[in-house]
Amino acid sequence: MRAADRWSWLARVRWRGPGGAVAAVALVAAAGCAPTFHDTIAAPPPTRASASTTTLPDLSGVALAAVPGQTTIAVAMGPGGATLTGNVVGPTGPVPAATVHVDRVVGDSSASTEVQTAADGTWTVAHVLGGRFRVRAWRAPDLALTSPQIIYMGATETRNLSLQLTQYQGVVVTPAVAPDPPILDEPANLGVVVANETVDAKGVVRAQPLPAVQVQLSGAGQWQLGGTNPATTGADGSATWPVVCLVPGANSLTAVVNATQSIALTVSACSFPPTTTTVPPSTVAGPPGGPTTTIKTTTTAH
Repeated sequence: MRAADRWSWLARVRWRGPGGAVAAVALVAAAGCAPTFHDTIAAPPPTRASASTTTLPDLSGVALAAVPGQTTIAVAMGPGGATLTGNVVGPTGPVPAATVHVDRVVGDSSASTEVQTAADGTWTVAHVLGGRFRVRAWRAPDLALTSPQIIYMGATETRNLSLQLTQYQGVVVTPAVAPDPPILDEPANLGVVVANETVDAKGVVRAQPLPAVQVQLSGAGQWQLGGTNPATTGADGSATWPVVCLVPGANSLTAVVNATQSIALTVSACSFPPTTTTVPPSTVAGPPGGPTTTIKTTTTAH
């Protein structure tokens, strides 16, 4: 390239291009050759597809924090070769239409089933697995067995149980005395709670306190009663009297509710006051030349 042509071309580039482009071209011109397009503008980088994978991460080595709780065991009643059968009786004889609840217990878990008694009070739970069983019965709203029977039955065993129900219905009076037992000829406090008992649909005995009920105590000369008699129960169904036990031993006590219903109360037997006996002191000699020990003995008896 001639020098004139070279500087003429450089002048045109300087007139058209920005300052940065002029400097770049000037370097090329000084080298003695005309620049081309690819000498001044870098080619764009090649386009690559982003890498992807469907491989799941291996988390087998990750330690998991412990979770508080308890492992439960799935317990089955059957099918098996054992049979439970029996009858339910109450204060007046066989109890029809009672519910018999049977739990098969394994550890802290259980499976359960319920059957109804027939007209003659009989019931059967057949085709169960062997093991430990908890059995109870009730008839709402008046009869219940509050302490279930616990038995163990073999895989092919047939066991017959008799379930005795107690009546829990109507007004009940529950007494309490302090001190317990009461002391002969010494003051004490006697309290009662008046409630209405029923048996719910799950066989649980419920006691609903009865407020504003009149209660009169009668001790047949064995108790000295203070305070108001009869007394009226408060919102929690309770009433209290100061009393003095006049006769040692078990003393009869009766509560008359609303002047119509007499209920016998059971409290601890009245005891004698404690007596104290002092034994004359005795002297125990120590080693030669040493001190002696005096022992004083006191005995308390009722």
